[in-house]
Amino acid sequence: MNLTICTIDGQEVIRVIDNHIKHEVNPPLLYDARPGRVRITAPVSSDFLPAWALISLLIQEPDYATNGQLILLDIEVLEPGLVKVQGIWAEKWRAIVITKNRLALLTPGMREPLSFCSDGAELHWSGPINTAMFGFG
Repeated sequence: MNLTICTIDGQEVIRVIDNHIKHEVNPPLLYDARPGRVRITAPVSSDFLPAWALISLLIQEPDYATNGQLILLDIEVLEPGLVKVQGIWAEKWRAIVITKNRLALLTPGMREPLSFCSDGAELHWSGPINTAMFGFG
């Protein structure tokens, strides 16, 4: 896995290259890894999810971040080629939040997110997970 996690303003806080952390994970971020699963969380903060996005998301997910933590990334390998993912991909004026229940697309001015949700269906994607996947660019 190769991954970079930055604040909304672009400050790099974690970099993973070929499954090795190249950036020290400092509190208040929490990094938990075990074979087949990585979870990175941070306190609720507009550094990672703009306030407008959180307010909008709470309309559909009232229990989101009630423990005071944002899931920046939670990726678990279920079987070869199949992963379960939760996390945040945010910029100042748009965000994607993946929870247990939905993939939510958020922009300012929308009362609530445009969400894709179902009773366990899978999203299939073949290719790199980058800005092109969601039309960020």
